[in-house]
Amino acid sequence: MSKSNVNLSKESIEGAVQQGATSISQVYKMLGGTGNVSGSTTKKIRLLMPDIQIQLEANKASKPATEQPGVPTKASSPATPTTKPTKAVKPTTPKKQPKTPKPAKKGKYPRHPQNPYRELSSYGIAFDILASKKGGISRDELTNLLSRETGKPVKNAGYDLSVVLSAKDSVTGERHKSARDGYWVKREFHHYTLMLS
Repeated sequence: MSKSNVNLSKESIEGAVQQGATSISQVYKMLGGTGNVSGSTTKKIRLLMPDIQIQLEANKASKPATEQPGVPTKASSPATPTTKPTKAVKPTTPKKQPKTPKPAKKGKYPRHPQNPYRELSSYGIAFDILASKKGGISRDELTNLLSRETGKPVKNAGYDLSVVLSAKDSVTGERHKSARDGYWVKREFHHYTLMLS
């Protein structure tokens, strides 16, 4: 409804007050007004009924706030939660414990006490295989055994074996820079024997 449909007369205003209006806004709405009451309409209402404020205050004092006229009362219903639904919380998983080092895998060949290489390294295993063959071993057989023990391809095992088989000041040439001191390898054609100094 627009302002033109509001019946502003002394009788209509008194009727709204007698019905229990507690504010000028309620009077305005009970007379058919919509939205907020304008300042000019409030002024007209006060001119038509100068003691309106006293009567509105009396209505306010006599009625609880929930029973104000012009305000529809709702049937009591359970309160709905006003909080936003929360996202599902993922269960916290305990932090992973640092892995405990596995005990060193024992090789098929016992570790030689004079082995200068790190235990279970490819060089160390090659040295132990060579040390376990007192009468010597062929290079092909040694390469295959090293490949099987380390899990490396035969080609890569051959590279590691070349380091271990190099010997300083021997007929096979100069010692490789990664080869350690304390031993040398005797070579007879394709047959290798470990010699400890």
